[in-house]
Amino acid sequence: MINMKVKTICFAIGLLLAPMGMQAQVQYGQPTMQQDGFYQQWLMDYEATGNAINEVSEEYQAQVDKRGYPKKKTVKKKMALVEHYIDLLQTQLNDPRLGKDLDRGKVERKIGEWQTQLEDLQRLLKKI
Repeated sequence: MINMKVKTICFAIGLLLAPMGMQAQVQYGQPTMQQDGFYQQWLMDYEATGNAINEVSEEYQAQVDKRGYPKKKTVKKKMALVEHYIDLLQTQLNDPRLGKDLDRGKVERKIGEWQTQLEDLQRLLKKI
């Protein structure tokens, strides 16, 4: 029964995120990039932040399913993670240690999509 609820929640989150085309994903497969310490640290932070966004999104959706709206602290938590994720993407664009063989347009689109989500969260926070 609980397993079915978890699957339903995961499915609902997938449906909500799919149309936005912006999942917290890591870009692998840049074979010419040097695997230095800075890149490794950035990548670990990028992956951890993406995973944390996904976890808080599940919590957010569970609250919406139960109450009809998320708790303020959950929205604030998600906002902080999204802001950090945007900062990491900005670093990817601006730091030459991360910019080799980078599809700048793709990263810029991702930043725009995440900024839109952040604005939506800010509007939601004012309403609850």
